Amino acid sequence: WATGLMMARPQFVSDAGLLMIRDAAEYASDPDHGGEVFFTGQSQGAVIAQAQGFLAEELLNAQPGQHHLVHVVAWGVAGTSESIVKMIERSRQGYGRDVWPPIERHRALTDADHRAAMQVWNVLAARWSRLDGKDVAAHVEGVGQQIHTIGYFFDIDPFAHLGTFLGTPLFFPAELVLP
Repeated sequence: WATGLMMARPQFVSDAGLLMIRDAAEYASDPDHGGEVFFTGQSQGAVIAQAQGFLAEELLNAQPGQHHLVHVVAWGVAGTSESIVKMIERSRQGYGRDVWPPIERHRALTDADHRAAMQVWNVLAARWSRLDGKDVAAHVEGVGQQIHTIGYFFDIDPFAHLGTFLGTPLFFPAELVLP
């Protein structure tokens, strides 16, 4: 539950998360054998799906050429724009992925995929370092508009109204849930 307090940032910037983003971007940018990419999740997984869709689109924007669409389908969760803005701001302030330095060193020494994950992070961080500090939220909104994102929520769920959703929220009325 502790990562819920951080709106899942530890998951979407993890080595595994960054490698999945890299793989999705490679697939979406391949004009011959690639295609559209989908991220989906429910509850905290939906926060992660929104963020990974954003990061995949951001990585695609760092590359020349056209690419296929990135889609996100979220189920019953708050928006994650603020968490993405916080991630970018923390990166720009020198905190990297916000991983405790001894843990980061441990991963570098023990995880064979760590170097590849950090290459993805470094591309993203370089893009963000060029942003004007006041433009971070506008940047997140702009990248979010490039992604086809929809979310399904129950109107009576108070958590569904927290945060700014990156795409189109669709609310089911309470009558569909309550007897």
